[in-house]
Amino acid sequence: MTSPPRTLALCGLCLLASQPFAACLEIEAVSYTPRTLDGGASDSGEDRDACRRCVIEPAGACFDVYQICTRDPKCDEATLCALADGCLNIPELQARIDCALPCITAAGILGNQDPALALALDVNLCSVERCADSCSPLSGGI
Repeated sequence: MTSPPRTLALCGLCLLASQPFAACLEIEAVSYTPRTLDGGASDSGEDRDACRRCVIEPAGACFDVYQICTRDPKCDEATLCALADGCLNIPELQARIDCALPCITAAGILGNQDPALALALDVNLCSVERCADSCSPLSGGI
């Protein structure tokens, strides 16, 4: 089994490379507990709302990618949770991953072969590429 720091580094590489993700990720179940924003995220509800609008509203730049995600209830749940928790407003990749993992497992995505995982990662990538002005871009870009 890959160690947690190495696993998260591999997750980051997959996110940055924009390649099929299932082969790169190991997901371990974690307990879900609501948390406060950290890791460089803005604590502004306005910032989270702007990011949410860009990702999930019909006029948003990522709406097309999000619509594909909504076809899988687990992807939709994980994405909405990550948006509500401000995970997509975090500019540091490691902190963004740490924030989103509880949402992913709470949605029932428990393995790297789950198609919902690739769909959710597509939404995340879109938030970086198309919604950088509304959501935080990753430090150093992609």
